[in-house]
Amino acid sequence: MNQSIRKITDGAMMCAIVGALLLIDRLTGNNLLYMFSYLLPLPMIFYSVKYGFKDSIVVAVSMVLLTLIVSTPIMIFYIGTSVGLGVVYGSGIRRKWPIGRLLGLVFLLTLLMNVADTVVISAMMGFPLSQQISTSMEFLNQTFDKFAQYSGQQMVLPANMSIQKFAVQMIIIGLITTSAIQTLATHLFAMLMFRKMKMPTTPNAMVAFMFPSKWTGYPAIIAFVAMQYVLTHSTGNEKVDFAIQVLGYLGMIYLMFYGYITINLVLSRGHQKHRFLLSILALILTIMATFVSAMVGFLYISSNYRNVILQMVTIGGKANAEKNH
Repeated sequence: MNQSIRKITDGAMMCAIVGALLLIDRLTGNNLLYMFSYLLPLPMIFYSVKYGFKDSIVVAVSMVLLTLIVSTPIMIFYIGTSVGLGVVYGSGIRRKWPIGRLLGLVFLLTLLMNVADTVVISAMMGFPLSQQISTSMEFLNQTFDKFAQYSGQQMVLPANMSIQKFAVQMIIIGLITTSAIQTLATHLFAMLMFRKMKMPTTPNAMVAFMFPSKWTGYPAIIAFVAMQYVLTHSTGNEKVDFAIQVLGYLGMIYLMFYGYITINLVLSRGHQKHRFLLSILALILTIMATFVSAMVGFLYISSNYRNVILQMVTIGGKANAEKNH
């Protein structure tokens, strides 16, 4: 088939996929695409990887115009940002950008999209940020009351932490963590699509996730320790306290994530049949022992401890496979 005709055919096919998703989304009350927003960039990723940045712009504009015809005006924002992410990601794959730089750029764009959704789009739909904070405060108060009711102990925030500040921090941390999860989900589904369609790709980012840069553990542990200090000793500046607490929570999540990976790998060693149950047990242990899991995560990230763990798990897996065989 002629290359130009192929481009037009593939572009029309990608637009048709997006159009079908938009129609299904309307039938489900405009909830489907919002819940699975990480899948929206995939059609544009496919086209960008195959034909490059310039040819993708025409298809991206066509998808936005199609949204204006078959869906609600508010969906223009979600489709527009999603196809933009698809063009950036697909073009990066085609140009063989380093996977760290590519995922970092996609994460930043996803974060900007989520911030705009939370601040601007929500306000347009009658749910401004101030109301979101009030709702979060009500939820936290109800959670504290339920905890006191069932445990007999009252949850008390630090002296320099109000319920309103805590609610704002949770919203900010939620935006950042959600953006990171969406970025990873989009990447993993894109890799799966490339593999099934036998398209050229960069190395899987799971390798990069299993071997994070060692230096990243140090700012994470410093932020985590600084947060522990600020929760009991104010710096005298509310904005500085707020920033340290947010960064500390993010550092804690980062360290606990690799703490969970370490605990899960150790527990699952040689027990592949019970891997799912052991993964749940590892998650429970990670949540219950926050400080310990954060320290384990720091050792995994910033030392050669991870090589020992991965080697131990590999040897254990091979030995178990030979035993079963």
